[in-house]
Amino acid sequence: MNPRIKKAKLNQDYTFSIIFANDEKGIFDIKPYLEIGSFKDFKDFEKLRKFRIVDGVITWYNELDIAPDTVYLKSEKQK
Repeated sequence: MNPRIKKAKLNQDYTFSIIFANDEKGIFDIKPYLEIGSFKDFKDFEKLRKFRIVDGVITWYNELDIAPDTVYLKSEKQK
C-alpha cells in the first residue's frame, strides 16, 4: 500500500503539490482525469479548489475522491 496524503496544494496549472504521510513530495497532474465522468465538473477551477484531505484522501464537496494510490503512483516525485 502506498502512503496517504498529508498535505495538498492546488496550483494554477491544475497540478497538486503533495506531501505524503512518509514525507515524500510529488506533483500530481489532475488534467488527464478532467475528461472522465464526474471529474468533468472540475474543469471549473473554482470547483476543483474546494477539496479537503479526509483520512489521507483528496476529497471534494460532492464526496468524489481520488485514490491516494493513484496520486502516489502518478506523481512526479520531488526532492
